Amino acid sequence: MNRLKPLRVILLLLACGLSWLATPYSFAQTEPSADQVNEIAKHLFCPTCQNVPLDQCGTNVCEQWRATIADLLQQGYTSAQIEQYFAERYGNQVLAAPPSSGWGGVLWALPALVLLAALLGYIRYFTQRRFTSNAQTSSPSDPALSPFIAQLEAELRQSTEQPKS
Repeated sequence: MNRLKPLRVILLLLACGLSWLATPYSFAQTEPSADQVNEIAKHLFCPTCQNVPLDQCGTNVCEQWRATIADLLQQGYTSAQIEQYFAERYGNQVLAAPPSSGWGGVLWALPALVLLAALLGYIRYFTQRRFTSNAQTSSPSDPALSPFIAQLEAELRQSTEQPKS
């Protein structure tokens, strides 16, 4: 009876060890859904069609890319890793959003810089216009026009002084 007890312990440890080895296969990922694939595909552009997201394109190349995305998802890649995978192989032009480093950082900052320049131009234009309009109301800017302005003012005074018949 004493000999059976150690044998049982060894068999129990062996069964636990075998079940431990089989654990990764029992938790293997299933086939990713089309929604999961399209969620990543909408962040990539079709390599053959201009400005068409991968999830909306029906070309053979896009079908292959979606299959590649599904394979990478099944292997455990994250969406950022999958986007990096395609960017490394096909360049940053396949990404819907450029990276925020290097020239991509300039592209991200460009709208803010244009908006700032437009705001400064707007302020400068209306500030100069206000000062220019104040200068024009105080005196005529062109001395050559002074006689004509005086004649116009005299005619206006005459027309308002004459009674209407």
